[in-house]
Amino acid sequence: MHGTPFKKTLLTAFPLTSLEKKVLGFLGVLLVLGAATLGLGQWRGQSLSDWAFRPAQSRVALPVPPSGGARSRPLPDASHPLDVNRAPADSLRWVPGVGPKTADQIVQYRKAHGPFQSVSGLQEVPGVGPQKYARMAPYLAVAPEKGKP
Repeated sequence: MHGTPFKKTLLTAFPLTSLEKKVLGFLGVLLVLGAATLGLGQWRGQSLSDWAFRPAQSRVALPVPPSGGARSRPLPDASHPLDVNRAPADSLRWVPGVGPKTADQIVQYRKAHGPFQSVSGLQEVPGVGPQKYARMAPYLAVAPEKGKP
């Protein structure tokens, strides 16, 4: 059976447009460059895991713990809010929208005027405006006083 009519090459079986050929060529070049980069790294004594899993540097500034050491309480979240009447200033600093100055003002206001009746009472603290209050309110609560229902 010489010259069977079913003899087709891969290119004639799947014709590609000019754009498709360019895209496949570009992907082929990327594949070769990637393999060359990994090969060069192995030649230099680096393993793939050293290259792929090295820590990434973040551009986001992470907060520094207020006490400089390990925290005794996890960061506040909406499911475990801080009691605004019992929290010290260094714990309040972890609440979004509350910096060192605002935390100190909350504690000073609490000492001067007594415990807050509700979280909305924070709006009376100097420096706590509507926007700051909206950011911090979900992370704070007023727990009932001991002995009261």
